[in-house]
Amino acid sequence: MGGIFIELSTGFAHQFMNTITGIGLLAGMLTTIAFLPQAIKTWKTKSTRDVSLGMFVIFCTGVFLSRNWV
Repeated sequence: MGGIFIELSTGFAHQFMNTITGIGLLAGMLTTIAFLPQAIKTWKTKSTRDVSLGMFVIFCTGVFLSRNWV
């Protein structure tokens, strides 16, 4: 009976760690690519005065995921 419990809990732990790893990878990718909308906006407008809304949303989402789930 104990062997079944250990096997089930190990499977759950493995799946949980895969989920956490996936969220961490997503957070890292978002915070990395977040600067792309800003670069595109700067290139098009030839101005660095404003922050791109896309950059702000993507970056904040990545930071939120990394601070709250990883």
